[in-house]
Order: sequence, then structure tokens, then C-alpha cells
Amino acid sequence: MALNWMTPYHVMAEGGDEGLRPMSELCNYDPSFSVPDMQARVSNLTIQLLFGFGDGDMTPLKPYVTEDLLEEFRRQAAEWAKNGRTLNVVRPVVLRTEMLGFEIENGEAYVHVRTQTRAVLYATDPRGKVVEGSPSEETFESRTWIFARGIDEKTGKVLRIDSQHCPSCGAPVNAYMSARCPHCGNLVPVRNFKWTACAVS
Repeated sequence: MALNWMTPYHVMAEGGDEGLRPMSELCNYDPSFSVPDMQARVSNLTIQLLFGFGDGDMTPLKPYVTEDLLEEFRRQAAEWAKNGRTLNVVRPVVLRTEMLGFEIENGEAYVHVRTQTRAVLYATDPRGKVVEGSPSEETFESRTWIFARGIDEKTGKVLRIDSQHCPSCGAPVNAYMSARCPHCGNLVPVRNFKWTACAVS
């Protein structure tokens, strides 16, 4: 039976998850904080991560993740590339982005976000033979991200990412629907995102 989530974005209505504070309380520290805006940016990063595994290049994620996390992503990408394998990432979609809540520790705010994705993922050898997965089956995955930022930092002017332009070809791109330009195929980064991903599980 196919998995089905009714809405692409979801916010914890009351309380937090696993002892976390509800997202509504974060606005007490940063009145301009926008849950939908952060959800859109996390969705974009999630798609960039999947393409990074396929391309073997995590460089586009560097501005948004810690050095330790970037190295872990590179290690995972290298595992896929062993023996000349290529991970094919086809039609990746973020089905749901769930804000689980936040916590404060040592002057830092940590926001926990769970993403659920759907994509066709399969590995091929240097001859193009499928060695893992299937090009005709979709894979459903769930990840929990943790993003950090100083609790005293404030959200600046929110730049919409659903109406920005590709930095390579200039074509209009909805960056929370796709992290890759549909016209030239280059990655389209999120803009004005001050949170740093420090863990993914």
C-alpha cells in the first residue's frame, strides 16, 4: 500500500515532542521567526542532501551544516561510490516537514525537524548495471535534523524562496518544490538561512 501524508508541512499544535518546547515559544525570543519559512528551507536542504549523495559532491551544503556533519555526509557519499558505484536519485520529493520543537542549551537554540521523503534510489556499477535498489520502485525515508543558532540571534528580512531565480541560468525557480533548476539542472541554494544543521539521524 502506498504511503500517503495529507499535507506537505505539519507543525506540532501543542507542546513539543520528546520533552522539547513548542515552536510557538521560540517567537518569544525571535518575534520574526517563521515556521513555514524554516520548513521550506529544511525541505530544500533535504533535497540537496539526496542530490549530494547522487553527485558525490556535498560542497553546496557547506554554508548550512557544521564541518563535522559535512564530513559525515562526505563519508556516506564515499560509501556509495565504492567500487565505482553511482547512486541514482530520481524524482525526490519531501512529503512532510514536521517541526518537533526546540530546546535551549548554553545560549544556543536547537530546533528539531523531521522530514519524510520519497524518491527512486538505486545504485549502478561502472557498466550501468543495477546493483542495489530498483529504478522502478520508490523509497520512503525519514530523517530528523537538528539546527542550531544563538538564542539572541534574530531573523532578518525573510526572502521568499518560492520565487527566486537560478544563479546559473536566471530562470525562475520555486526552491522549496525542487532544489535543482528544472531548466539547466544546477542546484539552487536557499537564501538568508542563518540556522546551522549540526546533526541528522
